[in-house]
Amino acid sequence: MLRKISITLVVIVLLIAAAGAYVFYNLNSLIENYKPQLEKIASDATGSEVKIGKLEVSFFPAINIVANSISVASQSGGQEKLSLASLKLRPALLPLLSKRLEVSSIVLVEPSVTIVKSQEGVRIPGVKQSPGKGAPAQSPSPEKSADAKAGSQFSASLDSIEVQNASIVFKDLANPDQQYSVDTVNLKTGVAMEQGVIKLPSLRVTGKLLGKVPFNVSADGTEFKTDEGQLALPKLQAELLGNRIDVAGGFNTKTASGAFTIGSGGIQLAALQAAELSGIVPPKVQDLKVHGTLTPNIELKIEKPGFLAAGQAALSGMGLTLPNIPVTEGNGIVKFQAAPKNISASTEDLSIILAGAPLNITFKSAVQDKNVQIEQIAVKGFGGTSTVQGALTIPAPIRFSIQAGADGLQIEEMVKVLSSSRSSNLVGTLAQARAQVTGTAGDTLMQTLSGDAAVTLLNGSLKNVNIAAEVLKGIKDLPFIQQALYAKVPESFRKSLDTADTEIKKLDGTFRIGGGGLTTTDLVVTNPLFILFSKGRVGFKGEVNLQCNISFEREFSLALADSVKELRALLDDQQQLSLPVAISGTAPDIMVAPDVQVLLERGGKKLIQEKAGKILDKVLKGKGEKGGGKGLGGLLDF
Repeated sequence: MLRKISITLVVIVLLIAAAGAYVFYNLNSLIENYKPQLEKIASDATGSEVKIGKLEVSFFPAINIVANSISVASQSGGQEKLSLASLKLRPALLPLLSKRLEVSSIVLVEPSVTIVKSQEGVRIPGVKQSPGKGAPAQSPSPEKSADAKAGSQFSASLDSIEVQNASIVFKDLANPDQQYSVDTVNLKTGVAMEQGVIKLPSLRVTGKLLGKVPFNVSADGTEFKTDEGQLALPKLQAELLGNRIDVAGGFNTKTASGAFTIGSGGIQLAALQAAELSGIVPPKVQDLKVHGTLTPNIELKIEKPGFLAAGQAALSGMGLTLPNIPVTEGNGIVKFQAAPKNISASTEDLSIILAGAPLNITFKSAVQDKNVQIEQIAVKGFGGTSTVQGALTIPAPIRFSIQAGADGLQIEEMVKVLSSSRSSNLVGTLAQARAQVTGTAGDTLMQTLSGDAAVTLLNGSLKNVNIAAEVLKGIKDLPFIQQALYAKVPESFRKSLDTADTEIKKLDGTFRIGGGGLTTTDLVVTNPLFILFSKGRVGFKGEVNLQCNISFEREFSLALADSVKELRALLDDQQQLSLPVAISGTAPDIMVAPDVQVLLERGGKKLIQEKAGKILDKVLKGKGEKGGGKGLGGLLDF
């Protein structure tokens, strides 16, 4: 009995050994039999011709089926295609003996994918696109039904999926010179499948954006319900240059709808200057030297035909460097809402320090398609408040139409911050300014500006020119005034004339904007010694051409006339010295000159009248008390 049992066991062992030997020596041929079948299944799945170079089997450390040199041809016949250096499948041994292929793990080695954007949409060459909306459904042909039946002999009960050294290229056919890539992508995840649910308990992805910037992504607890098409993403974390972004939510592939929350503990904006981004971030952006912390909190909803994103971004310690103007200590909250063609944004308690000047900024704006509506921009700083409302069109050329206002601004402080390399020739308090302007942003901004403005300035000065002194110095060598009038000014008024600048108690006027400058007909400048009435033009580049009339105050005029008796002939009915003046030049070289020709005409007429009166007095002397000593008036009895 024992001998029979022993013989039976030996036979069984020999049979198993023989089967093992058979499998060992014939496994490659068994697997090779699946090659046409696998190519057909893959071709039907992708809608393109799939070619597998060779199927091989390795036995150590476990049995693996290796498919080498896999390529998927582009449906359009272009050069772009899907390719795979090799595909490794770990099969179960016993089902193979029954000509069934059951796979527990998959490894994709060096897959290469191209994603193309064109007028027809986004596609992956080598992967068939879904039929358009309303396209009739196609029933499978008998051949495809047979292939499907053959394909049923292939099944997967996966434990893991791995991708090694993948590359993804993004192309935009509208901009063929622009191409983006994600390289050296490695993915590894566990897989569990049960009752129509695919579970990825732990997903890890690493790679390099544009071949330079390393990133890694991890996701835990991801599930996909195949029947419902519902993806659940409870926890995903992406890290780039030391900054982490957290994503959670879900998406339904059948309804193309979903919702996600996107947040971060804080994104360090200084990462934009990282060496890895050299050549990726435009140099002009890197030159801004942006720094600080951005903390986003966003809710994203996806529904056909678009999406809706809403949330806020908190700024902390944000700064950047504009051309020669540092911006520091940017703090506050920016709220926004975005849809495919609509974006709106507003601020809460946004503050910055601009070149040492603290500013508080409030804005509310909206973008619809190519139109930007500025509902409000209000800036508190430089001692006052500035406001802007209006609209503009994008992209370039950016045309705008705005209404702007300012109240209480200190001009010198503002110019010192905004243009540190130059000083303002006009300083003071911009008590009130209003403007309505249209134009085109860019190099032609100053030439395209047009509109109207009104300005009131208080307690200021015009630097590097004393208008009153220049006028008085210009009045000399006239027949009735032999010496420069400036030298005859009484000592009590010298202080106001010996300063380098013109004091302005008030400047008030309206302007027409256009042609690269401002035109006025009612500019009035009030000084302690005079009032200047002007009309003419002031260019944006500092050129000045004004025709003016200066009227000195009565006390000063009478005091000057006492020093120069001939001036009495030039006093008006209010006993004020009133003179025509021309102001011209380019700042800071401004010339102020009195109109001597008018002075000659005025003075000559007065002298002729006086001389004629004296002659008549002599002629009529002694002709009676009625006419004597009264000149022409006495002769005519008035």
